[in-house]
Amino acid sequence: MCCHACIQYYNNYEHDKVITQLVYIYKQSIRMSQKRALPSYITSQHNIDGILNPKFISADPEHIEKVNNFPLRPDDTFVTCYPKSGTHWLMKIVLLIVNNGDDQYVQRAPQLFNDYQWFEAAGMPGYPGLDKIHDLPSPRLFFGHQYYSRLPGGPPNTTQARYIYCARNPKDVAVSFYHHSLKRSGINVECDLSWDEFLDHFLRGEVSFGSWWEHIPKWWAHRDEPNVLFLKYEDMKKDLPISIKTISDFLGYNIDQDTLQKIAQATTIESMKVNSVAWSEKQFLRKGVVGDWKNHFTPAQSEAMDKVYCKVVEGTGLEFEFN
Repeated sequence: MCCHACIQYYNNYEHDKVITQLVYIYKQSIRMSQKRALPSYITSQHNIDGILNPKFISADPEHIEKVNNFPLRPDDTFVTCYPKSGTHWLMKIVLLIVNNGDDQYVQRAPQLFNDYQWFEAAGMPGYPGLDKIHDLPSPRLFFGHQYYSRLPGGPPNTTQARYIYCARNPKDVAVSFYHHSLKRSGINVECDLSWDEFLDHFLRGEVSFGSWWEHIPKWWAHRDEPNVLFLKYEDMKKDLPISIKTISDFLGYNIDQDTLQKIAQATTIESMKVNSVAWSEKQFLRKGVVGDWKNHFTPAQSEAMDKVYCKVVEGTGLEFEFN
């Protein structure tokens, strides 16, 4: 039988042991929280309904509700793409089609809030409000990076407006998106990530304007709706004149062959880089090629994305070219 002193010693020992364990757990918790500390790339953006958005985009619930209920017209056209999937390229093509290849649009970039309206930034400092957009004459052109279900005026299957969506393979998107984020760091977002870190965030869908893995499949599922035209970046690169004809037919513009060729020549990536005197878009044009991902991905990174990609597109019929 233990004496009182022994019992006291044992109790003190157990107490000290518990305290030591608690201190260890606390220190481990601090280390883990430091490891999980969010980078500036994440904290410099709004989280709107689970989707990251640059801070210049309004997160005001009243504004978002007004955008969701914005009245649309049958001749309104949306150019909508996931970021770095040909948005500005497609904007230039549509602008030239609508204006029948007019020379004044050949040598310059589409102008935001002149040629195109951007709902995602409407009403923010320096940008026109929704009332001004509402009063613009037809045909109105819009562009953005919205999910199918988050478009101004409601999803396409509830409106008569027209929607042109361009998708690009996720490996090239990730590479282009990373370079764009570095270039725009301090303007749209703070990009303090290495390529490896950015790719990890991309695979988890933790990048500006949401997840590729949700964005593209949701649009693909509605590709057969009469007011939706679903295009692929790789197909446009392969045969631009055919893509331009497809777009003009969808929009109801009967352009002749000479005009079609003129638009095709003016909207190659090479021509846009050379002729973009007013291209603030130069910062949005990098290589514009298919397969540049091979210069950035390690074999392990390529395999990791393949696993996510195959899981997402399985059974949907959606396929992309990566070379």
